[in-house]
Amino acid sequence: MNQNTNANFFTVGKITKVKSYTTLPGNKMAVIHLEDQLGEYEIAVFPEVFSLFESIINVGEIVTLKGQEEKDPDGTVTIIASEIEL
Repeated sequence: MNQNTNANFFTVGKITKVKSYTTLPGNKMAVIHLEDQLGEYEIAVFPEVFSLFESIINVGEIVTLKGQEEKDPDGTVTIIASEIEL
C-alpha cells in the first residue's frame, strides 16, 4: 500500500532562510528554513498561504508556524505551512 502519512505540525522558531519562487501561473510562494529547539525544518509555503503572510516571512523573524507534515512511503518528510504568526 503506497499511502502518505500525514500529521499536524506546530512549532515556534526563527526563520533562517527564505527562497521565493514564482509559479507558472505567476503566483508567489516560498520554501523557508525554520529553526527551533529540536532542529531545522524546510517548509513549503504555497501561494494561498504566502499571500496572507508574506509581510512576516523574513529571515530573523521568530514565528509560530502551523502546518501539515507529510511522510511519503520512502520516508521523505515534507512540511506544508497553513498558518504563520509573529
